[in-house]
Amino acid sequence: MFDDFLSLFFPPCCKACNKLLLKHEELICNLCFIELPRFKNSTDIESKLEKMLKGRIQFTKVYSFFTYQKGSRVQHLLHQLKYNNQPEIGILIGKWMANELFKTDNFENSVLVPVPLHPKKLKKRGYNQSSKIAKGISDQLKIPIEESILFRKKFTSTQTKKDKNERWLNVEDVFGINIDLLNKYSKIVLIDDVITTGSTIEACSKIILKHSDADLYIMSVAFAEN
Repeated sequence: MFDDFLSLFFPPCCKACNKLLLKHEELICNLCFIELPRFKNSTDIESKLEKMLKGRIQFTKVYSFFTYQKGSRVQHLLHQLKYNNQPEIGILIGKWMANELFKTDNFENSVLVPVPLHPKKLKKRGYNQSSKIAKGISDQLKIPIEESILFRKKFTSTQTKKDKNERWLNVEDVFGINIDLLNKYSKIVLIDDVITTGSTIEACSKIILKHSDADLYIMSVAFAEN
C-alpha cells in the first residue's frame, strides 16, 4: 500500500524513455524492451565489434547487447545506471544479456570479471556499474564474480570526449592483476558497459592474457559504432 501511495506522487518512469511505467513493467517499459537497438545475431557482431578488436586482442568470442548512439535511449539508460545512482538497471540488463547471449556457450569453470573502477571513483559513485551488470548475469547463470582479479593502479580521467589515441594513453599500464586468483579459471568473461574505441577492454585483456592462457570472452552492454 505504501508503494502505491508513493506512486501517486512519484510515478515510476521508464529509465530509457521517461514515459510512465505500467504497473506490471519493471524499470524499462515494454516498448523500449522491444525497440532498444540490439545486435541481431553473431554475424552482425562479427562484422563490426569483432572486426575492430581483431589483431589487438586474442579473444575467444566477443559479445555486445545494444548498439549505442549519442542522444539515444541506450545512452540515456546507461547514463541513469552510471551517474544517477540506479544500480538496479545494471542488474536487470545483465539478466537480459544472460538470457540472450549465453545460449550456445558452455561456461563451466568460468568467472565474470568486471572492468574495475579506481577506489576514488568507486567511493564517489557508490558502486561499479560493470559489477552490477555482472551480478545480473551471475544471478541467472550462477557464474561466480571475482572483482579482485583486476584492479586499477592509477586514477585516470574519464574517457568521454577523448579520441582513440588519448583513450589508449589514458588507460595504458593502469591495471594490475591478481595472478593466483586469475589462474583458478579456464574461461574469463570480461564485463564492461560500453565499448567505443576498445582501449579499456584492450588494456584489461592484455594484462589478463599476459598471465593466463584461459579463453577470454568479452561482453559489453553496448558498442558505439563509428
